Amino acid sequence: MLDLFGGSGALGFEALSRGAAEVIWCDSSVRSIKAIRENARRFGISLKRGDVLSMPALNAIRLLKKRGATFDLVFVDPPYESMLYQETLLALSLSGVTAPGGFVLVEHAKRIDLSPVYGDLILDRGRRYGETRISWYVRATDSEVSN
Repeated sequence: MLDLFGGSGALGFEALSRGAAEVIWCDSSVRSIKAIRENARRFGISLKRGDVLSMPALNAIRLLKKRGATFDLVFVDPPYESMLYQETLLALSLSGVTAPGGFVLVEHAKRIDLSPVYGDLILDRGRRYGETRISWYVRATDSEVSN
């Protein structure tokens, strides 16, 4: 799992508790990076070099692409007012870091309308929870893209 805009790291830690093999966290905030490291320590999780990326999400996507990393699940939850949704989803669709058939979950304010398609990321479903919306994108498999 790739947790872009990791914050406290809670989603990544939850994924690990539910069987995720690996989580990579990314955040550009020094405060968030410290929180992720401290929470890992509290939970008894040993972080390897490269498990926590202290950089903007777009830089992390480029770095992970260079490394050839792929993820079955990517979580995107930038601060609502940052409006980084479009460029982050486009970067993910162009990078190939989301595995074919993998999911990108985007948490955003209900007032923010996202496109149903970003390259090979296709809106699969959405849910609304009060003022928050979760949009699930699936990356098309190679055979779906060639058809």
